[in-house]
Amino acid sequence: MSTLCIGRDGEQAEVRRFRPLAREDCDKRLRELTGLYRKGIRQPLFLAPELCRGFAETLAAGADEAAALAKAAAAWQYELQEARPGTEAADRYWTRLFAAPEALDKTFAANARKVWLPLLDALEDPEPEEQP
Repeated sequence: MSTLCIGRDGEQAEVRRFRPLAREDCDKRLRELTGLYRKGIRQPLFLAPELCRGFAETLAAGADEAAALAKAAAAWQYELQEARPGTEAADRYWTRLFAAPEALDKTFAANARKVWLPLLDALEDPEPEEQP
């Protein structure tokens, strides 16, 4: 059994499959995610999806936290300089709520780990299946 996620990347549909969690990990993961939800109700959480995913992918590839944070900060700065519409760094809500790259701190790292590392670990095939 696996979870199937279907999404879009531009004009292409993508299909991703995720392995199920081990029974003993379910409670722990649910507590972590519920904790983030509760924090997010009290104050905004800097969990920009693409930035967090990039950070977690860098960690998963073997980099240490400092290197992954530096790479995320560089990506954010690049997006700011390019001022490309649709990027997280160009999003007025993210930039109004968070002073990045200063917001790329231990809290950002811990939250991104909690959300993204288990997802990346559960991916059955890291490359998406492209559908017409």
